[in-house]
Amino acid sequence: MEARAGLFEHGGFRALNKGSVDSASAVVILESYFEQGF
Repeated sequence: MEARAGLFEHGGFRALNKGSVDSASAVVILESYFEQGF
């Protein structure tokens, strides 16, 4: 999860999209990430 958080710090959704993760999936990932208290 730390690597993904780093991607958001350095480029937000665009950084994730470069890794072929679409923005809808990124939203789901973020929601579950924050729900877990991180």
